[in-house]
Amino acid sequence: MTAAGTGGTTDAGTAGSAACSTPSTIATNGYGMSGTWKGYAYTFGGSTATITPGCDSAGTMPCFKMAGANLCASGSLGADTTFMSIAGVGWNINQEKAAPNPVATVAPTGTGVAVNVAGGTAGLRVSISDGTTEWCAPLPAGGSGTVPWASFNTKCWDGSGTAYTAGTPIAKVQILLPSMSATALPFCICVVSIGPG
Repeated sequence: MTAAGTGGTTDAGTAGSAACSTPSTIATNGYGMSGTWKGYAYTFGGSTATITPGCDSAGTMPCFKMAGANLCASGSLGADTTFMSIAGVGWNINQEKAAPNPVATVAPTGTGVAVNVAGGTAGLRVSISDGTTEWCAPLPAGGSGTVPWASFNTKCWDGSGTAYTAGTPIAKVQILLPSMSATALPFCICVVSIGPG
C-alpha cells in the first residue's frame, strides 16, 4: 500500500460497529457525482483486512452495483505490527460512466475536500492520490467537514512527509482506516458525500 497506510498508533482507533446502512447523497449504484467530480466507488483492504463488499478500483466491475445509494463497507482490520494494512472506501473522481472509462486526474479547486462520513469515524483518514503519490489527513471530528488542502501530507500521522500542493491533479479520494499493532479494528464506513470544498 502507499504511504497513507503507514504510521504509528497515535491517531488510529476503532471505527466502531454502527449499522452500515446510511445512504449516500452523491451516488447511485456505485457511480458518484459531486460538482465536477464523477466516477465509480470501490473498496480496498490490506493483508489483515476482511471487507464487504470487496472489489477493485478500476471500475470495470462496479463495486456497489445494484446498491442504490449505499456506499457503505464493513469488516475488520487485523492487528499489524508493521502498520502497513489499511481498509476503506475509495472514489475515482474523473471517470466516465460508460465504457471505456479509464481513471483520469482532475485539478481540484476550492479550499479542500468536503466530506461527510457516517458509521464509526474514530481513527479514519481522508486520502487523495494522483495514481502515484498519496497524501492523507485525519477525518474531521464527527466525520463531517472540509479538510483543507494544506492538511494533506504523505505522512499525515506525524507531518514529516511531503505536503500536498493545492491544484495538483488528483485521481481519487479515499476514506481509510489504518491498522494498529496489537488490536483488531472492526469498522463500518458509510460515505454520505465527498466533493470539492
